Amino acid sequence: MKTRFLTAITLLFSGWLTLPAQNDLWINNPDYTWWRQAGNIKEATLTVRPKGLQLQYSLYLTFSASHTSFEAGDQLETVFDFTLPDEAVVIDSWLWVGTDIIQGRLIDRWSASEIYEEIVDRKRDPSVLYKQWRGQYQLRVYPMKTNETRKVRITYLMPVNWSGNKIEAAIPTDLLLASAIDPDLHVLVWEENGFGIPGFSDPEITFSPLTDAEFGPYLRAMIPAAKLNTRPLLKMTPDVVNNCYVSVYEGESESYYQLSLNPSDYIEQEASNRILVVYDYKTGNSTYSKASVLAMLKEQLLSQYSSSDGFNLIYSGLQIEKAFTEWVPLTAENINLAISKVTAASTYSNLPGVLSEGINFIKNTGGLGSMVLVSSSDNFGNFTEANNLIKDLRKLQDPLYPIHIADFQDRNALYYYIGNRYYMGQEYLYVNLSKISTGYYMNIRQETYLPTVFDKVLSSVHGMITAFDMYTAPAEGFCYGRFGQSGSQGFPVNEQVTQIGKFYGSTPFVVYLTGMYKSQPFSKLVQIPASQIAHADTSLAKMWHGKYISELESEPQTNTSAQEILYESLTNRVLSIHSAFLCLEPSDTVAVCKTCKDESRLTGIPDPMPFDSAGCINLYPNPFTDRITIEIDLAGLAGMENVTVRIFNQSGQLLFEKEESGAPGRQVRLDWNGTSVQGDRVPAGNYIVMIQAGPATWSKQIIKSE
Repeated sequence: MKTRFLTAITLLFSGWLTLPAQNDLWINNPDYTWWRQAGNIKEATLTVRPKGLQLQYSLYLTFSASHTSFEAGDQLETVFDFTLPDEAVVIDSWLWVGTDIIQGRLIDRWSASEIYEEIVDRKRDPSVLYKQWRGQYQLRVYPMKTNETRKVRITYLMPVNWSGNKIEAAIPTDLLLASAIDPDLHVLVWEENGFGIPGFSDPEITFSPLTDAEFGPYLRAMIPAAKLNTRPLLKMTPDVVNNCYVSVYEGESESYYQLSLNPSDYIEQEASNRILVVYDYKTGNSTYSKASVLAMLKEQLLSQYSSSDGFNLIYSGLQIEKAFTEWVPLTAENINLAISKVTAASTYSNLPGVLSEGINFIKNTGGLGSMVLVSSSDNFGNFTEANNLIKDLRKLQDPLYPIHIADFQDRNALYYYIGNRYYMGQEYLYVNLSKISTGYYMNIRQETYLPTVFDKVLSSVHGMITAFDMYTAPAEGFCYGRFGQSGSQGFPVNEQVTQIGKFYGSTPFVVYLTGMYKSQPFSKLVQIPASQIAHADTSLAKMWHGKYISELESEPQTNTSAQEILYESLTNRVLSIHSAFLCLEPSDTVAVCKTCKDESRLTGIPDPMPFDSAGCINLYPNPFTDRITIEIDLAGLAGMENVTVRIFNQSGQLLFEKEESGAPGRQVRLDWNGTSVQGDRVPAGNYIVMIQAGPATWSKQIIKSE
């Protein structure tokens, strides 16, 4: 019987390989599945709890069908197809049934699907969360009427990106863009020792420190709907010794460790570098504007280099231009001057021109320097054209100076089938050009977030490590089951290296680093004292098992591998392609979760409920400078007489509150002079007006200008 069951799982799995990697939110009637409409995320909250070298994300979503044209009595189903980074490990799912929270049971996928469909047929309250394939998930929730909402929570672990003196983590704003109406995203963060005070890559989004009797001190911010597609990053500054972090979790039967260090702290390097940025921007090929690309590039340059390093920038307009005639110190002033020249120019794509100019510039200034090509162009995707361009460049200089490439084309990229594999855009050219020149190549399709691409490409200028291995061992005992960076594939010398594994024995740890740096072998011994080792919780074990399951999933699926994946998944409560989180309504066999605590209540802003007509509210002038007038027609509020007006900043802080009352049909009029409850003038920016009448609320963004 077990063999037949696992065969069914394997057959089901074989059909998942072609699922699209995108985010879609749909509402349908299970009785008429051919008719579906775009769904809406009415409210979204992300809570973030640092867990060593990963973050625990809990995404609270409230779905709505109020904007659809379904009949009022229809029992509707919400279907949310979404993507997470491949390295994400999903560990929990909740469903609200009324005010009760139901925590998902992790069971085999086949049984979960059967139970869900059966309960939908009986018009009951289930939700089911599947992992379709690497990075692709589907959540189904039933039922929901057009005047109702359904609330869920999805929890997953996400590794951080640690580079030099900063840690960055992606915020899942892309998921919210699947909504028919983009919601604001409330973000709540709890701090952890060793990782500093968090902030955002967007300086306009800021945290406010708050405290709650149940959840303790935390930070709160809000990412407005208009900024979701800018994909802001969460940023932290590590406060650890020598960029080295180690944590351990000692379970009942097995012990786990996690280690991160920077090889550049142990390998001697050159005192300075020369970085020639070669900029080739093609309009329409990127979701990023020219200004935003240059701003991100500037931030990454200043974070990794100093005035002791040389800098120049080459770009193409009607003709190829250099920002400076010679190398200049890499300072904010010089970068700003170079960017101003690029911004003022009408840039055109001319890849051969900027590359040849770059080669000649380095040749004519002593032959020392590296090029960093920043490009969204696509004129050389064909292998014949790409090979001809490489040949022409080698005629100018052979061997070529190192060319490190940041490819940010995320629109209009064509596929080319070359040498038994597919290449996207100019990937074939870039792969071979970076290889021949001993450079480094990365594209935005690999990393999703452009600052991360720039960070890794600029790091490669310091030199590459190859044939690398990191052997870790406790003082007494041994380590095993290691996952981390090793092998012949090169990576920048100052890139943080992370390893996770199991160990038998006791701390402290010793680490042996071996490999090749700039074609020279190295071998280093690093001792990590017990005082430097942090103690983690079960999330470290879940992260290890998540990586192990991912490795198994990447192999051809057989009954044996499916059985092992399912065992690992159910034993460690980690979602896999052969399991599913199933939430059922309370019954004799399904209990309400008494230990599940709703952190989303800390947003401090009530759930919005639409008025009968938004036309009953009038705000003017908007934008405003000194004063804004708020007019409320009580006749338009279905007879409600008491109205409360509140104004919040983007961090959710209350700036203004006033209650008005009057007879139905009367118009309430009040002014806000742009000051906080303490009487301080607020700065220019975006604010939220929220008007509450009884159980209904209405909100709108207002803008204060200088």
